[in-house]
Amino acid sequence: QLPARQLPEVRVGLNGVPVITSGKPSNSSAFDFFANFKNGIAKPTRYRLEFNLPSGVSGSQTQDSESKVLSANIRREETSLNSSGAIAIKCHTMTLPPRIFQVHEVKYNNSTFKLPHGVAYEPITFTFYSDSQLDTIRYFDTWQSSVMNFSNNTMNFFNEYVSDINIFICDDAGDDVYGITLFEAYPMGIAAVEYSYTATNIVLNVSVTFAYRYFLPMESSQSINRAT
Repeated sequence: QLPARQLPEVRVGLNGVPVITSGKPSNSSAFDFFANFKNGIAKPTRYRLEFNLPSGVSGSQTQDSESKVLSANIRREETSLNSSGAIAIKCHTMTLPPRIFQVHEVKYNNSTFKLPHGVAYEPITFTFYSDSQLDTIRYFDTWQSSVMNFSNNTMNFFNEYVSDINIFICDDAGDDVYGITLFEAYPMGIAAVEYSYTATNIVLNVSVTFAYRYFLPMESSQSINRAT
């Protein structure tokens, strides 16, 4: 009877490069490694977004508030610019948000360690293509106009300018496998857009940075806590 075949093992060298050595099958073998990807490997090109303009400014039109961001009119802006997710589908670069604990040092038995006392949610940036009518710029300009009355630098109410953003991660078949919701988000910054006569055959990009109160995975059982 022939002895059991010894499969090559994959080890990580000092420089981080895998090193193949001979040996018995183990959890470090290449075969065992790839067996843990039965459903394939996640790809950063498989995602989709869902978002809508906020509820808008309440009341009637005044000299200081734009008519397009009034609650009676902002739904028309949403339908006109983002019908069937027209803006969301133009997002070609996005980031899953980080979640970072705020910590303080505690000393115990002459050694220190860190304990969390809060959490920080960093703003994230999405980058969009824009069509020839500058739909993306117009969409987020409308959203920012619901945040602030730029003519007199007065702020609108929080519930008038925030809206949830849904981020879905998909598999190769296009099915959603993971999702998070950014609660009460708003576009805190629209990056400068550069024009140039030398920029031929280049699609205009618009980068928008969003602030949000917090996020949760959609599969989370935690209750949703809104400020509005």
